[in-house]
Amino acid sequence: MKRDIPIQINNHTELLNLISQGYGSLSRTVMEYIDNSFDSADEFFENTQQKYSRDVYIILELDRSRNSISITDNCVGMDSDTLARLANKINDSVKKNKKGSWVNGQFGLGAHAFRLFATNLTVISKRSDTPEYVISIHKEDDSAKLSDSYNSIVEDTGTKVTLNNIDKNQLKTLSTADLKNDIEIHFESLLNRNVQIVIKDDVNEVVCEPYNYDDIEGIPIKKTITQWNNNGTITNIPENNAIEINLKICKQPNNRPVYLSGIGRKIGNALDVKSFKNFVNNYGHKSNIWYNPLITGYIEMKDNLRPVVHRDDFEPHNGKRSAVYTEVLKFEDEIFAAIQKEMQNKTDEGMKTLGDALTDMLTKLANEDNLALRKLEETGNKTQTEAPQVPFSESEDGSSIFTVEGSGEGQTDNPIEQPGRPEDVTGNPDLDGTSLGTPAQPKKQGMQIEFMAMANEERATYSDGIIYIFTDHPDFQARTGRTHGGELSSMKITARLANYLAAVISSKYKEQFYQRKKINPDRDRVLDEQINFIFRFENLMQGFIDQRLDKIGDITK
Repeated sequence: MKRDIPIQINNHTELLNLISQGYGSLSRTVMEYIDNSFDSADEFFENTQQKYSRDVYIILELDRSRNSISITDNCVGMDSDTLARLANKINDSVKKNKKGSWVNGQFGLGAHAFRLFATNLTVISKRSDTPEYVISIHKEDDSAKLSDSYNSIVEDTGTKVTLNNIDKNQLKTLSTADLKNDIEIHFESLLNRNVQIVIKDDVNEVVCEPYNYDDIEGIPIKKTITQWNNNGTITNIPENNAIEINLKICKQPNNRPVYLSGIGRKIGNALDVKSFKNFVNNYGHKSNIWYNPLITGYIEMKDNLRPVVHRDDFEPHNGKRSAVYTEVLKFEDEIFAAIQKEMQNKTDEGMKTLGDALTDMLTKLANEDNLALRKLEETGNKTQTEAPQVPFSESEDGSSIFTVEGSGEGQTDNPIEQPGRPEDVTGNPDLDGTSLGTPAQPKKQGMQIEFMAMANEERATYSDGIIYIFTDHPDFQARTGRTHGGELSSMKITARLANYLAAVISSKYKEQFYQRKKINPDRDRVLDEQINFIFRFENLMQGFIDQRLDKIGDITK
């Protein structure tokens, strides 16, 4: 025998306090009340003009001395009945059925977001056709208090929300700069309208600014989705409600990851939205493109997908969410190809910068060798050079560790700073780029180091003053490191690669050094000098170890 069992909530106040924990942070809680202001402003939004019929302002005031935050707007406002619904009409928001609008509220829970961080909430509001009213909600009280207000709204219409008795530590760590950043990201699309959000505290006043993707140099990827297939059922949506994919593949790393949004409000960074992350892991590209540092932008779902209660994910709604995600992932190959192309360009630039840095190092060491050789020539002994000796030891992971002992040119216990090129000279330049001539044009002197992306049986070759290192050689490839990200990862300099480069460069350099100086040292001395030069060169590279290739330019500066 079956019978209906009514579901009862004995303590709705405690339940609301528990639900408020989902907002997670004080900043995210504040977003909820700004969101309500935008919902109110939607009543005078002109869709054809894509602007409000009057300018909108939203002012946030942080009063740390009174442990309170207030949010004031000049929007439509609320009458006494609407204010009362904040307290006694949970999950019965009047915004719930405004299909096609940019209204976000639907659960009637937003007004209660304060409960995790503040003791009570005061809302003062006025419509153009009603007096001003105020409602006060305490987190421990079963009922709210509604009364006439005292003409505190400056504008003809608007609302002022105040969170009182906020946790002091939470308010202390909430800076205006962080709050500004959160607002600019959370309401990025809406800030492009004729709206101004100002944040004030005891010492600062800042204005939130819209973000312009057109100012970023890179490759734009803009798509619209106007239909999806849900288990054979095709759903078409009007163009003005189409899902928008607005991405950019940047020339330089960007600190704004791709995010998903609904009706102008950020839901979360792409891979922070659990449902999207799981879908990508199961059906998406084998490489992680959504958190690549070169991609930024957003995917705006409009109201085609509705957010869950805490607005950090989308509702599944009978397979519609998966159907929409499927349409989004159809563009992954195009996005991947664009990122891969830009990353290859950056790799080429990085290899050029690395070659220049290695050339500077080689010039420094060649100077030291020439100086040592000239001292020996003064004594009539030219059979050996005596460059600084570098003792060798090995770390636990097998990488070399070097320290330079003694004193003199190029010897220090401090981190090595990358030197500039020596003064350019004419005549027949030596391996260090110097002779007894007069200044000449730059980059015409000394031995250069360049990388060449081609397969060759040799690891490197020397031709016309340039050491070419072949990056497609298996020994080079086996020693490069990669950052996380599969095919779209960035190359980084490993200790093994530093060993390899030092050895390859030493071999080609020393061969030319002996030929040009007409030195014929014995075999033991050649080996000893070769090893010593490798140690010295690798010591100069220590600052590059575990660094991404695109960071080499910053290091050399």
